[in-house]
Amino acid sequence: MLVDEQVTILLHIISHHLKNRVIKHHFNKLRETVSRSFHNVLNAVILLQDVLFNKAEPITTNSIDPRWKWFKNYLGALDRTHIKIKVPTIDEPKYRARKGDIETNMLGVCTPNMHFVYVLPGWEGSVANGQVLWDAISRRHRLKVPHGFPQSTPEEFFNMKHASAHNIIERCFGLLKLRWGILKNLSFYPVRVHNRIIIACCLPHNFIQTYMNLDPIEAELGEGLPSNVIGTKRKWVLEEDVMLVACMVDLYNVGTYNADTGFKADYLNELEKMLEKVLPHAMLKAKPNLESRIRTLKRDLAIIYDMLSGKDNSGFGWDKHRQMVVAEYVSHKVVSQFRHHNFPYYDQLTSIYTKDQATGKDPQTTVDIVEEIDADDATTANNLEEGNNYRGCEDDVSLDEMDVSAIQPQLPKPSQDDSISSKKKKKDF
Repeated sequence: MLVDEQVTILLHIISHHLKNRVIKHHFNKLRETVSRSFHNVLNAVILLQDVLFNKAEPITTNSIDPRWKWFKNYLGALDRTHIKIKVPTIDEPKYRARKGDIETNMLGVCTPNMHFVYVLPGWEGSVANGQVLWDAISRRHRLKVPHGFPQSTPEEFFNMKHASAHNIIERCFGLLKLRWGILKNLSFYPVRVHNRIIIACCLPHNFIQTYMNLDPIEAELGEGLPSNVIGTKRKWVLEEDVMLVACMVDLYNVGTYNADTGFKADYLNELEKMLEKVLPHAMLKAKPNLESRIRTLKRDLAIIYDMLSGKDNSGFGWDKHRQMVVAEYVSHKVVSQFRHHNFPYYDQLTSIYTKDQATGKDPQTTVDIVEEIDADDATTANNLEEGNNYRGCEDDVSLDEMDVSAIQPQLPKPSQDDSISSKKKKKDF
């Protein structure tokens, strides 16, 4: 099959989200041929990441861009988006996002000219955004971020300019999902293959942004800016925290409002009624009080749980008596806050939420995938070489060198009883 035809198969599948059994009729090929061509071109596109992933250039001090001249030495915009995915039933709770869909969490960084410079797909949809960012800046092939210059402008002005500049990454995500249909609907592929598809969609996006002066799909996007809602802040006292967690455990033990990710969406109203009975003067409302506090407790639980049970948990321990983290050394400020601060609700919240805690076993950068492809190719080459050596050894053995007598069947000698019985049979005839 010609290379351009194989590339067309890949583009047709990721653009229109079609299965191999449909594509085979369009190209008059076998399903196996379509699948093999799809994966070959997919790997080839990812191997071009050094060419298609542009190196981010910081915003210069003399920039005149009205959106970006306020952010000297900044690289661009960073955000995350959710992409629907199909996973085994046992893993669905980990990938169930806030709105109930089974999705993967993708982190993306783009430049002011809408070129992706870093992509990290593969995190479970239930994970917090901060955990994905921490993984991106701490992994082996990490996201390297320079230090920005301090801002001296008033807070409102800075927030307005930041929202205007941040809109660029949302437009990138919008373009991806408009152009590639496979990112808008439920995927047919496993998580690791879907990671490669996501990155393979980002790389042609950069190519199109570089060589197309007018993108018709980009014209479909609006210029709207994201809106931010500032909720009511409340300082919680110890008694309120204790009663909140106790009511959450009681509600979970009843089981009426249980769900894969802890509780169903309407559990806050029932929790408000329970707290009103034990704390009648606290005046705690489901929204925003309970919702905000539970979000904070879940965030702290996720940090401690990841320290104790994550993939990089060496040097951490849990003191059950003092209810705090025991660590040999702690360098990150998010982790260090729990070194001398107890978290007495760890055991109770663990029984509710950590059954389906995100593990982060599948996120991959382009460098990780390239190493995985090279390892697979090396394994395949070794297997072929071992098979050829084995067949060569068989061909070197001739019949003269073989001990034929050793493999000839040995007939048993007739016993005396058998000879007598045969003589009797002859006499009868």
